[in-house]
Amino acid sequence: MTEEAGEGLKVPEGEVLKFWKEPSSAPPRNPCPGCTVREDDAFEGGIDGGQCFRCGALYCGACAKVAGKSRALKEVLPPCVVCKVGIGESAEEDLQRLRSLIADQLRLNPRQVSAAKCNLAYMYTNVVGNPDNVEDAAKLYREASDQGSPRGQTNLGFLYEHGTGVELDYKEAARLYGLAVEKGYANAQFNLGLLYESGLGVEKSNAEALRLYTLAAEQGDAKAQSNLGALYQCGDSFESNLDQALRFYQLAVEQGFPNAQSNLGSMYATGEGVEEDPTEAVRLFRLASAQGYAEAQFSLGCMYANGQGVEQNYSTAARLFVSARDGGYNEATDALDSLYPLLFPVGVAVKAVGLEKHKHLNNQIGIIWPVESVRPGRLSVLLSGAEKAIAIRGENLITHNP
Repeated sequence: MTEEAGEGLKVPEGEVLKFWKEPSSAPPRNPCPGCTVREDDAFEGGIDGGQCFRCGALYCGACAKVAGKSRALKEVLPPCVVCKVGIGESAEEDLQRLRSLIADQLRLNPRQVSAAKCNLAYMYTNVVGNPDNVEDAAKLYREASDQGSPRGQTNLGFLYEHGTGVELDYKEAARLYGLAVEKGYANAQFNLGLLYESGLGVEKSNAEALRLYTLAAEQGDAKAQSNLGALYQCGDSFESNLDQALRFYQLAVEQGFPNAQSNLGSMYATGEGVEEDPTEAVRLFRLASAQGYAEAQFSLGCMYANGQGVEQNYSTAARLFVSARDGGYNEATDALDSLYPLLFPVGVAVKAVGLEKHKHLNNQIGIIWPVESVRPGRLSVLLSGAEKAIAIRGENLITHNP
């Protein structure tokens, strides 16, 4: 991303702008200072834009996306095209700039002020990480919400949904999301869709969840696209549509969303709605696993355990099951148990419990396993699995007295 005086930010067409609507033929009411052709009212519409913390200028979602990508890649970001000042050197400097913006409200328009309050609240809860700041964040979101900011309404609703900084109240969360939905805010459409799908604070309705997810998905929200794909795949309370499920999963996969990568991988693994393709399933599971998605780690482990789409490898399968288990995916625990007769950390586990006399088992089986993977009380199963593994390989059984 480059910036030249008088020409604004150079926003590449194609991938970055894929899910943003093209500029209207009518002149924008509040032109983005970066590209000058799109509205800067991203906080009033479906996708968050960006804000200069120094002067308060608001950018459209497309320009903000480019800036965010550059920051993530640690590239040098250009200065704001309005005030010619670059980003802060530290989080504390950004905090101070935002506080100054809010204190200097007379110089800014109401939308810039509400955006600054939302940004400061976000930094309190997601960057600074001080629990004492949560109530301050809730106060700032409330002020922005009262000013009509859909972002403020949505984020305050999120705090009510989770009882963070405020008392848990699903109905209030739904009410606040609804205010932002009326303004076409994609995050609110997705969050309210979740409430309708789960029946929290509202009467459960998959049909209404489908409608809300669709609104958000049309604006490029990957979470909504993935959930929409899941609704179409399962067809709970309405007829399933695997073609639509495939379509929305693919849209979310193109944005790198791990849930969709995992779900689409499962469709290829089983041939549901597509031609069965274990190799493609493995590719998708790997993409999601690399992002720490536990369900995909479990699925990829199953592919290795069964030799589907990859060469069978029990050790790799076990490592993936451990990662999935540690990530909270409970089915991985049973999957690990199923590998005990074929592969188990004898030497490492025995050493961990102080029974050095059995450490030679590890050499016979040739297994390496992380100590933290051994569950308490599993020694007898461990040694039994060791003997079975040796028997399978034609070795002599070794007696033991656990």
